[in-house]
Amino acid sequence: MTQQELMTRFCQNVKNVCKAKGIPIGELERKAGCSRGYFSKMKNNEVGLWLAWKIASVLECSLDDLIKEDMWRIYRIKELEAELKFLKEGGVKTDEAV
Repeated sequence: MTQQELMTRFCQNVKNVCKAKGIPIGELERKAGCSRGYFSKMKNNEVGLWLAWKIASVLECSLDDLIKEDMWRIYRIKELEAELKFLKEGGVKTDEAV
């Protein structure tokens, strides 16, 4: 795997975890101490270990999680399981895009 491929995977996993947890990228940047818009530029640059650790910490996952090839599948499954549990408990799903 090349460095670029690893960065692409890291960034995609971060975006997917943020989506699954309902964390806007801007909020992640703020909590991790990045400047606004930093994440969108990150894919083409190296990320230092300290910043990668801070991002993982904000997302409450490990660095290893953020570089796993199938991380997005894991979070999507968890997201669907939570939605199914909500519906089974009598929750009503509303259409957010009205």
